[in-house]
Amino acid sequence: MKNGKLKIALLVLTITVMINSLNAQQVYSFDKDLENWNSKTPAPPVPVSTAISWEKGTDNNKGLAVLQPRENPQNPGTTATIHTVVYAPRNNGELKIKEYNYLKVTLKNKTDGNVLQVGTKPDAKGSKWSTQNLRISTQDSEFKTYTFTLDQKLKGENVDIKILVAQTKGEWTKDTKVYIDKIEFLK
Repeated sequence: MKNGKLKIALLVLTITVMINSLNAQQVYSFDKDLENWNSKTPAPPVPVSTAISWEKGTDNNKGLAVLQPRENPQNPGTTATIHTVVYAPRNNGELKIKEYNYLKVTLKNKTDGNVLQVGTKPDAKGSKWSTQNLRISTQDSEFKTYTFTLDQKLKGENVDIKILVAQTKGEWTKDTKVYIDKIEFLK
């Protein structure tokens, strides 16, 4: 009888730990929409250089956030910006980046940009972005997942968050895009 109760207690404890670990993340999967991610810088206002849209995905990718650098009107056929960027919902809704240790981004990069960057900025005038970079592949044919171990410098209170593919300046075609399948913040 005591062994049976001990087994049940261990099973309940295991299930509780598993449920808590599942809750230890914030996932943006873009299955139905952009989940309030956008291409407008929070502050100060600057011209928007990235177009963002939602597309229905295929296979494992139910929905995608699609980022596209804008075409340079002074030099058609080239991009107007050196970065293709997306911003988290203003004040991040329920996202408190200070509580997370890892950021995973699953994307397909169809640009020449070879740096994935995460940045945070306190919601204060004159504050600067803290950033962290990873090298990524270019002109992908498949989705790839990149994982940041978040530096302490990114973990402020009430911060704005951006994710960008850097160095996307170059040739512009209708297929010059970054397809984001998922953004995950993990403890």
